[in-house]
Order: sequence, then C-alpha cells, then structure tokens
Amino acid sequence: MLPLEGVRVLDLAIMFAGPGAAMYLGDMGAEVIKVEQHKGDDSRLNTTPFLGEQSRGFMVLNRNKRGIVIDLQASEGQEVLHRLVRSADVLIHNYRPGVAERLGADYATLSGLNPRLIYVWASAFGSTGPLASVGAYDNVTVGYSGIAHARIDRDGEPSGTGTYISDTGLPMLVGFAVGAALWAREETGRGQLIDTSLLNVAIAAQAPDWVRTGENELAGDDPIEQACPVLQCGDGEWVTVALVADGEWEAFCKALGDEKLRTEPRFASLDQRASHRDELYGVLAPIFKTRPAEEWVVQLRAVGVPCVAVLSRQDLPQAEHIVLNEALSEVEHPAVGATRMMAVPVTLWDTPGSVRRASPGIGQHTDEVLAELGYSPQEIASLRAKDVAG
Repeated sequence: MLPLEGVRVLDLAIMFAGPGAAMYLGDMGAEVIKVEQHKGDDSRLNTTPFLGEQSRGFMVLNRNKRGIVIDLQASEGQEVLHRLVRSADVLIHNYRPGVAERLGADYATLSGLNPRLIYVWASAFGSTGPLASVGAYDNVTVGYSGIAHARIDRDGEPSGTGTYISDTGLPMLVGFAVGAALWAREETGRGQLIDTSLLNVAIAAQAPDWVRTGENELAGDDPIEQACPVLQCGDGEWVTVALVADGEWEAFCKALGDEKLRTEPRFASLDQRASHRDELYGVLAPIFKTRPAEEWVVQLRAVGVPCVAVLSRQDLPQAEHIVLNEALSEVEHPAVGATRMMAVPVTLWDTPGSVRRASPGIGQHTDEVLAELGYSPQEIASLRAKDVAG
C-alpha cells in the first residue's frame, strides 16, 4: 500500500518547483496527471544532455506521472480540464496572475465544480504586491531574498548557492501543505486554496537570520556557517569540519595537539570563531596540508568532531553510505533505458513511497485519460483533429 493511493493530482505547472511538488505526491502513491500544451513543458529541453525528448530535470520531476496534451486556450480543452477537476483532489499550477482566469482554471471556477478540490498556486514572488506579475526563476528569487547578497562578505560579490534553493524547497513545502489540507478536508469536507512562492521559500531557508528583537539590526553572517571551515588536505582533497559547540572546538584542538590554539581568545567561542574566521582559517590551512583527508577524518571523528571528506557529484553515487541508504534510485525509461535519479528522500516504514513510473513522453497518455473521462474514440479523434488534444 502507498500512503496517497486514491488521491488524484492534476499537474498544470511547468519547469521545476510546481512539477516537483506533484512528483513528491506521486512518489507517495497519488495518481498524477501532467497536463501540457502541445509544445510541452519548457523544462523538457532546458538542461543538457538531452535524454530523448526530455531533460535531466524533466526526467526526475515528472516521474510517477501520466502525461496528456490539452490546449487549455480552446473551450473544448477547458471542458476536458473541468471533467478532470470533478474527480480530482489536488490541482497545482504556477501561472502568473490572470492566466488561470483566462484558461478557466482559476480557483473560483474550479472550486465551484468541485468544492473538495485542494488548489495550489505556486508563484515566483507571491500573489500580491508590485512583483506579483514578474516572471522569475530560482536564481532571481534567491537574488531578491538576501541570500545572494549575504555572499558578498565571503566571496566579494553576490553569488548563487550552487544548487536550487527555491526550486527544491518549494515542492517539499507544498507536499507538507497538501497533506495538511487533505487532513483539514476530512473535518470540513471542503478543499481550499494554497498560496506559496519561490520567494517565500528562499526567505524561509534563512529562518535564523531574520530573528531579532527590539531595535537590533539584521546581521550579515551566520556564525555557525562561518565557524565551519572547509580545508584542503595534503592529498588535494577537502574536509569540512563543524566547530559549533565549544566542546567540539576543544576536542578539535586536542586532536591537533595544539593547546595554545585551544586557549587563544580570538577563537574561544562560536561568535569569536566566526568573527575571526579568516585568521582561524589561516592558522588551520597549513596544518591540514600535512596529512591526507581520510587521516584527518579518522582522527577528528575519534574525538567526536563532526566532519566528512567533501564528495563530488561524480563520486557520491559510488559511496558506500549512499549505496547502503539507497539514496539514489533507478527507473526504466522506454526511450533511454535504465536511468538513475534521486530516490524518494523520506521513508514511511509501513507505507513507503517509490519510483514506479518513468516521466511521460509528450501526450503519451492523452487517449488513455480521455477514454477514462468518458470520451469516445470518435470524440478523441475529433479533439486531435482540432489540435485540442495531442
């Protein structure tokens, strides 16, 4: 049994964050129908190397889904959507303001057809305010959220994060919100509108940084991050070390055999180590160059200092810990064969989710889904002839 069996999700979203939310629901057993326009989701071709007609992003974010092509700008296409909505539990889209209304896919219309519908609107900057209609991707909202600016002190200029903060965080947040809305529906019998944005996620990713009282100003640096050095070792490999608690600092100095370093006032507390980060790193850099990374890891862990050798994305899939924890999964794709991707990143021990279906080709399941909605073969052929379906 899968935990969300019997839940039907309509995925009208494109690119990463919205489809990612539907992916997590599909991983847990929901029946997900991805609705695309004739040209397909823009994310199909925005990442190289291309895998058939799909990108790497599309391949993972649209697993466990069936795919149909419907022109929602046509009245007959909107009728198809409305039939789908009548039996749906969740709908997800990331249209800019006003688009859903033009497509007959706004909350007022669809909740009128199905009062139990949980309607997710995932936007870039939120549904109100001067930026509500501005298009954006992950890096744009990260730039507006304070994250990029916080890198100035470290890197000398605003910079990205090396991964997608908003695009990967929003799907998890929506999965949580949909679960809460499904539970609320058990009590009220009604669905509701869920409204979130890439910007909200980027702000939430910095949660401790916004906590201030009275007239205190926001600080620029996170002391925990600044007190966790990444050091290159004698073999050219890198080790990242956590020196957060004072006990960890004392154990670290003991492992180095450096009593003078342990009692140095500049490094006596977390805040002091963060404030004197450059000086601390300057002291530690030549020490760590004297031995290979794995020796440092063994020595530091022996005294309870949290640390790891830094893994590359090329090396991670073969790492024993990754393999034993089944952090990656494999699915058979009809166009390109066996394809590795991330596994379901959370396990329900009694009812675990799974990767069961590869991402769909454009319109792969259109006829199948239309037939389930009661369209006859002749009606389906007519919709195709009019380019309403594809």
